[in-house]
Amino acid sequence: MSVARTWIGELLSERQVVPRWRSPNAAAERGDRTDFLVNRNPLQKKERWLSVSSNDVSLSNDAHAKVELDEIAFMITGRPHEWDVVPDEVLRLRNTWERISATQNSWPPPSMHAGEHGWLEREQQKVREVRAALRLRPAQPLLWAELARAHLILGHGEKSKEEMSCALQLATRSSYLRRAAARMYLNLELPDVALRTIRKHPGMRGDPRMLAAEIAVSEVARKPSKAIDSASKLVFDSNYSISAISELAAALATVELENGKHKRAKLLFQRAMLEPSENSVAQAQWATQFDNRIIIPDHAWSVPFSYEANALVARSRNDWDDVLLWSERWLADEPYSVRPALVGSFSCFTPEQVVKSASIASTGLENHPHNVTLLNNRAVSRCYMGDLSGAGEDLKNALRIGNSTDAYLTATVGLLAYRHGNREMGATYYSRALGRFANDKAQRATMALAALFWLREEAPYADESLRGFLQKFSGILTRSGLAQEPEIRSMLDVVKAEFANPPLMLPGISSTYNDLTLPEYQTAANEHMMLDEFINSLE
Repeated sequence: MSVARTWIGELLSERQVVPRWRSPNAAAERGDRTDFLVNRNPLQKKERWLSVSSNDVSLSNDAHAKVELDEIAFMITGRPHEWDVVPDEVLRLRNTWERISATQNSWPPPSMHAGEHGWLEREQQKVREVRAALRLRPAQPLLWAELARAHLILGHGEKSKEEMSCALQLATRSSYLRRAAARMYLNLELPDVALRTIRKHPGMRGDPRMLAAEIAVSEVARKPSKAIDSASKLVFDSNYSISAISELAAALATVELENGKHKRAKLLFQRAMLEPSENSVAQAQWATQFDNRIIIPDHAWSVPFSYEANALVARSRNDWDDVLLWSERWLADEPYSVRPALVGSFSCFTPEQVVKSASIASTGLENHPHNVTLLNNRAVSRCYMGDLSGAGEDLKNALRIGNSTDAYLTATVGLLAYRHGNREMGATYYSRALGRFANDKAQRATMALAALFWLREEAPYADESLRGFLQKFSGILTRSGLAQEPEIRSMLDVVKAEFANPPLMLPGISSTYNDLTLPEYQTAANEHMMLDEFINSLE
């Protein structure tokens, strides 16, 4: 069962420099495929080894050996073998990679939504192509890994694990595949397995990207890292290229930031930003919410494919249209990840944004059909769109999969009740939700946001007393600093606008709505937590 997050502020409270996973050609173009571009001596040794292997292949003139040599060269140096005349067998392999990676090397990508030419069909076609290639060349680790990636995108986790296991057995020393495998296990909510996979790499302590992955995955797994000492020495080693140590510096900076060592964190982020990857730019932008002295230089924003970083920047300035734009691109870049779908699906403050957020939630649910938060977010969007039947179905599924006592699901039941025109039931569910949030002092911001959602539903009934309450609430949010949260600030603006120009009253409750009234809520009307009491609890 997926771990549910109440709202995007909670989701973004944590981030680590976990590895990205892209198709081989796309990864090579971004520098992620090159295993030994870092330390001069290992690179020279690998180049000599390739030279000897090339000579052996030319003497044997074996078609299988030619294909193997070309792929191994790509895995070691990040570029194909340099042939005098490229063999036909190798050309066919390269053409396969070009077809597989074509949709990931340019923007805009094809539609991310299910349909005639949607992303599901694209991944299914990729599975067919890779399987056909593997029937001819079964000892191809990159093909096995790409098959695993396609199945992960399609939500077939068990198949993905089996295929990645084949890839790792065929290429034990490939750091690209180790990092990809770790990302796969993280997406399957197996952080301990991801960590073991990273630590089994024989060259981990000499590879800055593997060290960065070990530190990040250790944090996700809530285990002490075994790489901190090696990483602290290597991050300033002049034998390594600046670009190769960017993510390592960002991973170390995050550890220092979480330990309260802000000066050291700032120094390491500065090093990470000299020649950053888009992953380290996103990490630095995430860190700015905890320390505004962390500066991202202008040149870092020219790093290609910085979709996540741009989404985070747009959120910080309350630009929800841009949050949706960048989240959609981020999701297209990492379709196996639920994180971009969660960020985009919460960004719904105008009618246009509501439609887009519901669409992003739908795309995320194709890959993560049991994610309770995505179901809840789409239910909220559908309520605002007037699709109460669809919202009800989403909410029933979320309650069935998740915990029916979760405060945020209780609040969404209240929203649906209001949208059906049942103010009394809506208030009952919202008050129960606030009571549950109040049990956790760490969720003050979440509780305040839930209260704003409730007040929005009260706008059609607003009188002088309620308007006075909103004014008082607004002042408390400002004084407490909670109004600095982008979602709270934007929702407060929405509520004020709707109090000034109340929407029309909705019709009475439908006859089918009672399907959602669970037994434990039948007596909730006797347990109202009045808004005045809630306000006082925040002061």
